[in-house]
Amino acid sequence: MGRVQFLFLRPLSFGEYLEATQNDLIQKYLETVQIENPFDEAVHGKLLSLVREYIALGGMPAVIAEYVRSKNLLECQSLQNAILTAYRNDFGKYAERSSYLVLETVFTKMPGLLGKWLKYTSIDPNLKAEVLREALHKLADAGLLLPVFATSGAGIPLVAHKNEKNVNSFFLMLDS
Repeated sequence: MGRVQFLFLRPLSFGEYLEATQNDLIQKYLETVQIENPFDEAVHGKLLSLVREYIALGGMPAVIAEYVRSKNLLECQSLQNAILTAYRNDFGKYAERSSYLVLETVFTKMPGLLGKWLKYTSIDPNLKAEVLREALHKLADAGLLLPVFATSGAGIPLVAHKNEKNVNSFFLMLDS
């Protein structure tokens, strides 16, 4: 009997992105920053530029590697499209036709809903909330979405006080 080992590849964190793009000094500087001490303006400008770059690239390892190699954003966008197409193509392998269409709808709509509290009607007003909730859970289980729940903050652990009705999601993001 052979052994099976599962490896999970997720998008790079911002810190990992800084390492990959040889911005180690800025990463080390960030580790020392304290809230009461403001950023140096030059460092702040550089960080904003790097955050914009990171968001545009999306954190996927192959895309970051291409960017480090070529600095060509069009090539990176081509890779991003290929990754998204591969995810979409996999839906059909693991879902019935009706479920596939819901997964496709949610997957397509979620990037446009970032930073907003999720309302199921904003995904598709014609689909039942339970059907959309199930699709969101499947995408979260696959590591494509990270649900972020509102909490009352009434105690620790926060997850014990989460409000499942107030949720936001991050698309193709790390969960740690």
